[in-house]
Amino acid sequence: MLRLSGASMSKVLRLRSLNISLMAMALAGLTLQSATAEESKSFVVSWFTPASYSTDDDCPGRNPSIDGIYRHAIKQMGLSPDEEERLFAKFDGTTGGDEAGEIIINRARIDGVPANAYANPMAAPDPNMLTVTGPWAIGFDLDGKGADDPNTFKDPFTNEHGIDNEFFRAMGCHTGQRAYWPHRVLQGGEYQWDTIRLSQPAWLITIVGEDLERDGDVIVTFDRALESTKWDAQSNTRADMTYRIDPNPRSRNVFKARLEDGVVKSTESANFNMVADPYYIQEFRFRDAQIRLNLMPDGKIDGFVGGYQPFVDPYWGVANGGLALECCAGIDFIGMYHTLRKLADAYPDPNTGQNTHISTTYRVEAVPAFVVHHEDMTAKADDEVKLVQTR
Repeated sequence: MLRLSGASMSKVLRLRSLNISLMAMALAGLTLQSATAEESKSFVVSWFTPASYSTDDDCPGRNPSIDGIYRHAIKQMGLSPDEEERLFAKFDGTTGGDEAGEIIINRARIDGVPANAYANPMAAPDPNMLTVTGPWAIGFDLDGKGADDPNTFKDPFTNEHGIDNEFFRAMGCHTGQRAYWPHRVLQGGEYQWDTIRLSQPAWLITIVGEDLERDGDVIVTFDRALESTKWDAQSNTRADMTYRIDPNPRSRNVFKARLEDGVVKSTESANFNMVADPYYIQEFRFRDAQIRLNLMPDGKIDGFVGGYQPFVDPYWGVANGGLALECCAGIDFIGMYHTLRKLADAYPDPNTGQNTHISTTYRVEAVPAFVVHHEDMTAKADDEVKLVQTR
């Protein structure tokens, strides 16, 4: 039997005491960590489209499609009625035929010379498009003026007055921009997003709080991924896939918010910037942005992001497509530019006084996902390489 001297026994007892102390400290640390641990839920955006709440009586009529656009362009040429009818008779199909197409494209005038209207919208006549006159629009009270703010809307879901959404007012009487809830806007929305969502990097949403099953303060982040969106067999955005966050801060957005009754609402406005795709909009840029995200029973998000957007951004998003897109969208792009410019309601140019931004709200839909930081994946890969090298 091994016998220990008094000194050795004392050393063993001290080591045991130290081990017990370390274990107690570790357990205390775990307890403290558990008490202060934050919970997070992440999502990948499946749809991002203009929020529309069309009703049967919200417009005084419908804006013309491509044939009406062509007739308006002819009327600006100063021709006799007989010559106008002769040219209009040449209209053939969606793009109008070669001669009609040239007239539509070059309906701008610079020093009396026909010019590309899409590149020079201010040089083309304003066709004075019809705009929404109804009381309803989805959105936010961006300027904080509330019900006392004239010519604003009422939100159909929150019943809040003073809603600022002049983009909906400007575009809501175009057939391609009308959508009865819960349907999505087709042109300048669903069609464009559906085209780019497999090719552009995915958009990610993460909600962080102490307990996401209870009401409380949360932090919401919007990020861009390094991977594109994954689809399932039915071409829907596939849930529970893993994405790496792009470390580029250009598309990093953080909102302070509060979770109440399954709805996450921003408590402070913030700027919102997300790089997208030129086929839709090169970059979504909102100032004074707010969010309202509904956490659905099936685990998905169906909510809204609103703010002040440069009014030229949605115009260039479609005008870059020229006649080929204008004919299919059924939207007079020149009329769109003039209307957005007239209804722009924020951030006036210091030299001209012309407002440069227009209030808007987009609908954001998302499904559950797993999100990791790029550096975490890189560190894990490095560790795995080191492990292989030591074997």
